[in-house]
Amino acid sequence: MPKLKRIKILTDSEIDELYSLPICSQQEREEYFAISDNIQQELKGMKNKIELKIYFILMVGYFRQKPAIPVFELIDVKQDAKYVAKTYFPGLKFTYRTIPKSTRAKLVTKMLSILGFKKFDKLVHEPYLLARLKDITTISNNPIYIFDECLAFFSQRYIALTAYTTLQDYITQVLTAERQRTEQLLSKYMTDLSRQRIKNMINTKGLMKGFSNNNGSARDFTPAELDSELDTHTRIKKIYPEIKKLVKKLNISNGNLNYYASIIKKQSTYKIRRYPELQRLLYMVSYLYFRFKESNDKLVTAFCYLITKLKEQAKAYSIQQVADELEVIQGKMKQAGQVLNLFIDDSIDNAELFGKIRDKAFDILS
Repeated sequence: MPKLKRIKILTDSEIDELYSLPICSQQEREEYFAISDNIQQELKGMKNKIELKIYFILMVGYFRQKPAIPVFELIDVKQDAKYVAKTYFPGLKFTYRTIPKSTRAKLVTKMLSILGFKKFDKLVHEPYLLARLKDITTISNNPIYIFDECLAFFSQRYIALTAYTTLQDYITQVLTAERQRTEQLLSKYMTDLSRQRIKNMINTKGLMKGFSNNNGSARDFTPAELDSELDTHTRIKKIYPEIKKLVKKLNISNGNLNYYASIIKKQSTYKIRRYPELQRLLYMVSYLYFRFKESNDKLVTAFCYLITKLKEQAKAYSIQQVADELEVIQGKMKQAGQVLNLFIDDSIDNAELFGKIRDKAFDILS
């Protein structure tokens, strides 16, 4: 089987934070370089080899802070070495000589024994670690999440943390196996028509960008944005029934679906096109599965919002219309009073023809 390309999990600074020697404050030196009875017994067995004693105390202290076997030279940790020498071996001189590898290996074994830890044994521990990671991949394919589970495995079993590259290899192995499993099922169950439709979506210029453009809430949609969202909904609707069936047959957790979908959201169309075909299809199926639901929700919310807004506008319009009509009526009522006054006007003779009175009324009312 060809060696898999290791996936990137941690940044350089995160790796350094996990594996590099700690920089100790005075308070931390007092805490972590404290000598227990077990350590004292080991030191007695080293007779007058002060450099070995200092190195051993430093090794224990560093491991207490970070559960990875520390690799260092005394010359690299002068301040800590001086603190240990002054605290436990006052008046004795020592040199920053290099400790032989064989001697250092023996000190590591003694240190782990005292602290109740053991080294990672590939034959003993690897099967259990891989079994646990395989279970985790059914929940989430996020490398960071799986890496945290690796740390939990080592911590719970009191195993000294192995090299970062070793953990990378294990995580790459289980993730590749899970992806290959889903890709095989995808290849088996996806129809040629659906495969072609997804390819067309990826290859249509600007379409993928259009899918992700409407990220605001429904109330932020302009008519043009709503048209765009409707177009997205219509395009995915053609393929969604099969996507829904595929997701069920692939037996992928929501966490993994979300993770695969996030890859499409974060990557440019150019990078998406560069993935191997089945891998690309798997990511797209996951993305379209959620995107269609999101589109449904947005359109329903937009419809409800716009209907509510229309009702509010209609109500405001009707209130204004009533107010306008009342104003007109109030103006007419003043004129109506003048017309009614014609009936009680003493200056008008009772023998006056009605036609003349009507003319006077029309002079008042337009």
